[in-house]
Amino acid sequence: VYAVANELGCDILEVNASDKRSEDEILRTIGSASQQGTLMGFKCRILLIDEVDGLSGNEDRGGVRGILKVIKNTKYPIVLTANDPWSPKLKTLRNHCEMIQFTRVKPSSIILILKKIAAKEGIKVEPDVFKIIAENASGDIRAAINDFQAIAAGKKEVTKNDTNVLG
Repeated sequence: VYAVANELGCDILEVNASDKRSEDEILRTIGSASQQGTLMGFKCRILLIDEVDGLSGNEDRGGVRGILKVIKNTKYPIVLTANDPWSPKLKTLRNHCEMIQFTRVKPSSIILILKKIAAKEGIKVEPDVFKIIAENASGDIRAAINDFQAIAAGKKEVTKNDTNVLG
């Protein structure tokens, strides 16, 4: 979402799982932002509500209802993320959303990305290193890049032995 916002020159407002997300809080934060103009020259705004399946307890009472109200009246796109989009408490939200399922990235695609990074950084890498990192990442590009950065930091050459530190 941040990459898309950056690419489009959009402002982004995020409410995540650590924030209070009751109906009142959702309407106060996301609701008002869904109607107001953007600041500082942004062309647009994207509203991000992270881990909606984590809405629970008294602190988040009415959160789904608040999100539905915002969705029905917003001027801007709203992105909701969920680890479990099929949670029964999200049934009403699903009826108002377009579901996009992300799958894990194939190791071959991760290897291509890591090779590009290595080339741009001028780092010589033994071929097995890319395969080990890609398989270790289990389809998570960010994890693969972080692992590569951890073992390649300050080096001009990375060997298979350098991967021994990876969990």
